[in-house]
Amino acid sequence: MQRILNPGFLQRTDRFLMLNHPVLWMSRIHHTLWRGFWLWVLWALVGAIIPVSPLERFEDGLWYTVCIIVAITFMCFWAYRYIIFNKEKKFGNLKPFDACLDYLLVLFTCAIYLLSPLSLQYVRNERLADLMTDEEYVNMVNDLNLGAPYTLDPDLFVSQYDSLRDENFYNVRYLNSYTSRFTPYSVEAGSERMKGLLSDHELRLQYEVTTDVNKVIAILSRYNKASAIFTKPAITNVKEAAGYYVMAVGMSRIYSNDIILNHYYSYMQNNICDNIAFAKFRKAFYFKWEFLLVMLVITSCLASLLVLFKMVRWRQFLISMLVIMFYPLLLFLFLLVFFGRTSVGKITEQAYLSFIRMQI
Repeated sequence: MQRILNPGFLQRTDRFLMLNHPVLWMSRIHHTLWRGFWLWVLWALVGAIIPVSPLERFEDGLWYTVCIIVAITFMCFWAYRYIIFNKEKKFGNLKPFDACLDYLLVLFTCAIYLLSPLSLQYVRNERLADLMTDEEYVNMVNDLNLGAPYTLDPDLFVSQYDSLRDENFYNVRYLNSYTSRFTPYSVEAGSERMKGLLSDHELRLQYEVTTDVNKVIAILSRYNKASAIFTKPAITNVKEAAGYYVMAVGMSRIYSNDIILNHYYSYMQNNICDNIAFAKFRKAFYFKWEFLLVMLVITSCLASLLVLFKMVRWRQFLISMLVIMFYPLLLFLFLLVFFGRTSVGKITEQAYLSFIRMQI
């Protein structure tokens, strides 16, 4: 393990920088680059190992939290060495340019550690996006959208309210304006990358009300085949579903309880289309410029804090920060133990808040 974290070439680099580039040597940037490289590789391997399934949305926040805790642990070891190893304060001759360079090196070091989870998300997104080519994805979404009305999904038809029965009804001859049910919001129909993806208007034009059972079976078979790529087929009996549709064509009003079909797998297929589209066309939250801007501010403040701590006697500040953090907690526990939360519970809370106000 020691050979991996501190190999021979790193020791030789350490001696070279100490003799020729003392500012780089003081920042320990060569150690950061080496260990940061392995940290990025570690998260990339995790992203390559964890199971990838389009059925479930990837927990970005959870994995980012786990990765960032490990990264901050590595950074704390580096920061301790950086602050404690302070030869230049007593014996060095730092120039203004050297101080600026030192700050930039510290900023770069913090960024290496705090942004390391990006490799996990990138590898995982690429794996999920590569499950289907763009052409295969377009064909799957089109087959699902074209076949959805023949499954008698009431959300796709114009519905009206029957005041006598206190219930909505619909007619399969009239589609509503939103027919691209399986097209995710992040996918733009007709865009350069999504050539061939049918829009709502095109889907309504291609929808054909028919009593030909064989034609309905053919449409539902394509729908079933598309839905079975990553999960079970949405329709268990295609011929029976086709018969229901032909029967519905002859009915002027269809109420929700007249024909009951299971649309559970269609909702599951919605999640599959959304998750693949998210991996192909959208960015995770820590790839967006808003998050990166926040990280830049945090990293800049952290780098400034480390540089300032190195220039002053920082131990008393650290002790003061620990006291400020833990004193209210210890005070609350003291009051809770000795006064309890029975009849004097409110008094305890009021006393605690009063003590906190006194400290402020």
